[in-house]
Amino acid sequence: MDALRRFTPTFTLLLFLRTWLHTFLWPGLPACWFAVLLAASPGMAQSPKGYTDLDLHRWELISKRQPRSLVLIYSWSPHMNLSIRGLDEVLAWEKDGGPRVVIILDSTADFELAKGVAQKHHWPNNKVLQVNMSDELIQKGFRVHYPSYMFLEDGRWVSTIIPGDKPLPELLPCERRYVR
Repeated sequence: MDALRRFTPTFTLLLFLRTWLHTFLWPGLPACWFAVLLAASPGMAQSPKGYTDLDLHRWELISKRQPRSLVLIYSWSPHMNLSIRGLDEVLAWEKDGGPRVVIILDSTADFELAKGVAQKHHWPNNKVLQVNMSDELIQKGFRVHYPSYMFLEDGRWVSTIIPGDKPLPELLPCERRYVR
């Protein structure tokens, strides 16, 4: 438990360093160096699972192989009440036959708080506690607002980022409205 508390500031610092290096100093830097730094950081054994570009590309491939398959990327923060409420709705929507949902957690959020919220709402930890470490999603604006939505269909992005809490009936029309 203490190791995880030590890990959170280290993780935030390393994430900031990675983003700064990729943006300003060395845009072509391979993503694997970040994993090496995290593995060497204290508390890594109890660290949250990160959602990386590899995970994102796997979902793009799944969406491409299954025609007419819609995937919703949803980012949330335990510090934002509307994103918590929205996550409940999105998970229920997926169960009721809605699109597949990929849930990513705010990379700057308090992981212990997120874990507590997930337990209180009986959410599956492996699904809702994936910390956003994807450079592509960060570049698309997934750290600007919580909650945020984005849609994949047939292996390609079919919307820009949709920030803010939206009622579910409005989401699909939004998805079509924001098509690039």
